[in-house]
Amino acid sequence: KAYRDPAHTTHDVVVTNPPFSEDHKERCLRWALATRKPFALLLPAYVVERRWFREALGEARPFFVAPQERYGFDHPLGAGADNSPFFSVWVLDSGRGAAATASIGAALSDNVFADVDALRRAGHVRAEAKRPNPKRRRKQLARRSGGGE
Repeated sequence: KAYRDPAHTTHDVVVTNPPFSEDHKERCLRWALATRKPFALLLPAYVVERRWFREALGEARPFFVAPQERYGFDHPLGAGADNSPFFSVWVLDSGRGAAATASIGAALSDNVFADVDALRRAGHVRAEAKRPNPKRRRKQLARRSGGGE
């Protein structure tokens, strides 16, 4: 019910790592913003370059926390790559407007970035690095595991 009506949620803060497949990332970000409450979402860094990300933010100005090293992810049933093919970043918002969020981000230090440009300068986002489509990724996985195409 809270997912369908974000204005009437009873939570105080959301901290989550939504599934990276399909449109889960976008739906989770849009919902978190609609709640107008604090959130921290762990997302692939490449999403900050997506049009839907910029459109979803509207007037919101989250800050970003990038880990020192790429996170490793365990996958159910051995699916997925051993090492993450992309960097992840935490997208954080205070739920109290851009100025409040900026002041929180400014009070923090290491690996905190005020905007997407700062993430790019630090090398956490590489706009030119396009992820292969699902069909190509399946072929690459089959080649790595010794299977055919």
